[in-house]
Amino acid sequence: MEGSSLMKRSFYFVKGMALMLILTVCIMWTNRILLPKYTSSDGWPTTSTFLKFYDLEKDSVDVLFLGSSHMAAAVNPIQLGEEFGIRAYNLSSEQQNLFVSYYWLKEALRFQKPKKVVLDCYFLERISFQPLNSEESFIRKSMDYMKWSVVKREAVDELCSLDSGQSKVSYYLTNIRFHERWKNLTKSDFASYKEIADHDGLNGYKRLTQKYGEEDYMPIVDGADQTMRAFADPMGTYLDKIRTLCSKNDIEMILIMTPYFYEDAGLHNAISAYARENQIAFYDFNEENLYCAIDYNFRDDNCEKSHVNENGASKITSYLGRILY
Repeated sequence: MEGSSLMKRSFYFVKGMALMLILTVCIMWTNRILLPKYTSSDGWPTTSTFLKFYDLEKDSVDVLFLGSSHMAAAVNPIQLGEEFGIRAYNLSSEQQNLFVSYYWLKEALRFQKPKKVVLDCYFLERISFQPLNSEESFIRKSMDYMKWSVVKREAVDELCSLDSGQSKVSYYLTNIRFHERWKNLTKSDFASYKEIADHDGLNGYKRLTQKYGEEDYMPIVDGADQTMRAFADPMGTYLDKIRTLCSKNDIEMILIMTPYFYEDAGLHNAISAYARENQIAFYDFNEENLYCAIDYNFRDDNCEKSHVNENGASKITSYLGRILY
């Protein structure tokens, strides 16, 4: 009798485990299908940028670029490789605030050992009234495709502690957040991650071709205006965290700003002061001397008021290549 009872308990245990496994697979499959996918065909190559990063050979990146769409449009890693032999990857994405940049740097260091990290400073100014200075939808574009590990768990915990409007559960079970997408699924939602990763092939760069066509942009004259603007909270904190993380890993940190219509001397001066204090190189392509040094023309080299086009990206990439080489 005892043997029979033990066999029954074992049978129910195995059956229960099998059902749990099936349920887990179904949830994972649902999560994967319902997650929005973003490639250059949809605007910015956010999904393919992060998925392709995971396909890279281990320790194959010497220079890592992080930041918002400003950086994604401004630096072409393929050009860096062809002109200078620099192995680079652009991990930037739309409205990538410095919180997200920090955690993607932590994640990247699990797989790569870059010698230099180039950080876009656009989100040091107040862009959004949300707690982390960017909308939840843009944060998710960056975070939802990060692999689960201690890094992502820490990021989600910290994110939700800083923004009470976000839910931890929805990051673990993304079908909760995107459950209504089943009505609008397309063929791309069923594509393999390998197909999505290989969709763009530009290592995170977003090629923009439109020309701004207007001439009302004026570069900043360094030293002409002494105003100083405070960094948006808590972006300054995460700038410090990125700097500390780079220092601990013997990575040279470089700050840049790409040409855009809204930067003023106050932000430029604040970043310059931070860079001097912490002995970090800062290249602001809005500053007149540097703007002229690369023969930049806002009318022809910007896509619109915020992002550089392929002409501008070629000039900025070549300049950075000579610095990074």
